[in-house]
Amino acid sequence: MTGVVISGATLALVTTSDIKVQGVVFTGSALSFVNGLVVGGAVLNLSASTISSTAATSTLIGNFSVTGGSGTYTFSLTSNPGSLFACSSTGVLTNAVSPLTPGSDPITARANNGAGSIITTPFTITVTGAATLPSLDFSNGTLNSQNLMIVAGI
Repeated sequence: MTGVVISGATLALVTTSDIKVQGVVFTGSALSFVNGLVVGGAVLNLSASTISSTAATSTLIGNFSVTGGSGTYTFSLTSNPGSLFACSSTGVLTNAVSPLTPGSDPITARANNGAGSIITTPFTITVTGAATLPSLDFSNGTLNSQNLMIVAGI
């Protein structure tokens, strides 16, 4: 079967059974089109995509799930630059290293129900920096009873 790849304004025929729309590959799923847009079929979702740069290794980031599909899906990462993240076959996404560098990291996840429905979707994981608290430096000052009364509000 010939598939169609739609990316932005580009339309190209490919010799696969996949249909790819905005980075989402639909394989073996029933699809519905309304005004040229895919409105049906299985979709791979991620419940959350943000983690702190200081999170301990194996900290939960989010859970993958499939909507519009059938059967039980197994999950994996097909692209994971730097091997920063890990995904269990049940769809639990965690960090594989600590600390992480603040910023955005791309990954690509795959869900497969073993019955011909394979969904591959890119995601961006956002790594937030650790909060920096202000500090006070008293190393150049002197402390006497008058300073203590001012600090204490006396």
